[in-house]
Amino acid sequence: MAPHSALDLWRAFPVGANPRPIVPLGEGMVLDPRTGFPSGAAKTPYEERRFVLRTLLPGSVGTFGRFTEIPATVAYRRLRAMRVDEHDNVPPLIVTAVRIATATFVTDRGRVRLPAWQFSLNGLAHPASVLALAPPDLFIPPALRRFGEPGPGNSVEDSATILASDKTVTLRFVGEPAGNAPCDDSYRASAVADRRVVAFTIATIPVPVPAGEACSLVGYARTAVLHLARPPGARVVISATDGGAVPVTPTR
Repeated sequence: MAPHSALDLWRAFPVGANPRPIVPLGEGMVLDPRTGFPSGAAKTPYEERRFVLRTLLPGSVGTFGRFTEIPATVAYRRLRAMRVDEHDNVPPLIVTAVRIATATFVTDRGRVRLPAWQFSLNGLAHPASVLALAPPDLFIPPALRRFGEPGPGNSVEDSATILASDKTVTLRFVGEPAGNAPCDDSYRASAVADRRVVAFTIATIPVPVPAGEACSLVGYARTAVLHLARPPGARVVISATDGGAVPVTPTR
């Protein structure tokens, strides 16, 4: 993807909004039960979003700090979104209880504790958590044109850190080993930006590999330093490769 095409994906981001909206990454707005599933019989209906309510949905709407929580009915629709019917005769999971609580979500500003509706499901030790925010408190990342992991809005790069109010961003990702031997690589970061987004590119500088020599497919934790003309501020930091955002965590 061309860098400027990646910028265009985020043209709707309200960079001037005060307060700045939450941008969910990682799993997105629905967190799976944290200890997983005891069997395929439980996992399959969850993945296909087959649920049946056996409890009342709470009707009250409260606040969490500066945020207004969405009703449980909206959260239930969010839980059931993207339903698929790939298997016949799959019994649904029964929703046995619903309550408002908090959960930790991955956002483009790191991991944040946010309000969440928690849906208890029969046979599962822990509930599914649905982010209890809506616009303008929430900005849903654009759909990315790619397949597979990671989650909605996420880049293939892992994360980034930045000194508070600084112009230097350290990008963290999985790459080849460092060094000067065959199969080793070094990396250089650059960026294009507009008023809403900083889109970075990580260029690979490989060490030549002799003919007939094979490189291993082992991934290594690597970093590349991005020097910006001005601090990112409220802008989203994304990969120019796929348009996905990365979580940027300030360091002190």
